[in-house]
Amino acid sequence: MMPTSMPSPKRIQLFESIQAQQHAARQSLPSDPIKITLPDGKVEEGKKWITSPFDIASEISKSLASNALISEVNGVLWDINRPLEGDAELKIFTLDSFDDNVDVRHTF
Repeated sequence: MMPTSMPSPKRIQLFESIQAQQHAARQSLPSDPIKITLPDGKVEEGKKWITSPFDIASEISKSLASNALISEVNGVLWDINRPLEGDAELKIFTLDSFDDNVDVRHTF
């Protein structure tokens, strides 16, 4: 296996700077209550720009949260840690969510 190279300190600093700006911008957004509808019809409460699919998975079960790979929000693939932007229909996918014919490693 080939060794992986580490990003340069300058690149890491740039990433952290942009990440901090995005976090600050997100903190200034209103955190209005939102409704998150799960596939079984159950509705969870959350906060706009704060609650993530991972947070909802954690409320459902520790096992789901630890096995969650990605989510789908209103029909769009969504990073499991990305905050929700409003009311949403949410699906959370684990490795077991896919049939054996799908090579998940190359899907995401």
